[in-house]
Amino acid sequence: MQDENPQSNPPIFNIPAVAGILMLVIVICHIIRVWFIPDRYAQDYLMLFAAIPARYSDLGGLLPYSFSAWYTPLSHAFVHADWTHLLINMAWMLAFGSAVAKRFGAVRFLALFIVSALVAFTFHLVTHWNEFSPMIGASGAVSAFMGAAIRLQRDANKPVLSLVESFKNRGFLAFVAIWFALNLLIGLQPGLVAGEGTQIAWQAHVGGFLTGLLLFRFFDRGKTFSVNSS
Repeated sequence: MQDENPQSNPPIFNIPAVAGILMLVIVICHIIRVWFIPDRYAQDYLMLFAAIPARYSDLGGLLPYSFSAWYTPLSHAFVHADWTHLLINMAWMLAFGSAVAKRFGAVRFLALFIVSALVAFTFHLVTHWNEFSPMIGASGAVSAFMGAAIRLQRDANKPVLSLVESFKNRGFLAFVAIWFALNLLIGLQPGLVAGEGTQIAWQAHVGGFLTGLLLFRFFDRGKTFSVNSS
């Protein structure tokens, strides 16, 4: 006899609508860039939508489209270098962002994406002042979903430990330590995960991760926090 309890047969893909829509928008932005923007305008596209640290320094006058300084700290998250870059970010967003979206709800989920993208760029800006290399990709915001998801232990329905209690949890500490170790390795040896000459904005990853990890309570919908560690 077939079990009619829907909980016993969960769907393979259970993506909250807001996470799915955000991923779709990011994918569409990439499709527009690679399929519809002629190569001769590729540089202009980056000038308009990538976040460039030098734009915010005394060297900013050397760059065109000065008005883009107002929105590129966010728009950079919708621009990706290639399909590999895009698919890696979308895979991590699917893995970690789904639980966060279920917990936070649509508005708070999008708020975390926006705030973490801004913080990620701020970390990158401070550590790359005067540089002209554009920063692109949703990695900073995706890192925030990782930071928030580890507070949840990827379960959107269970009580959440306070930040202090979380740091007493061995599994939590192990994840955080491994995450920072991997990003330090990426910073020292970017060629391990990217092509030669490709720079990875690992400082932006750190900014995003800390946003999701430390500011979790500000985005949470007020569910009870556990005071017991395990």
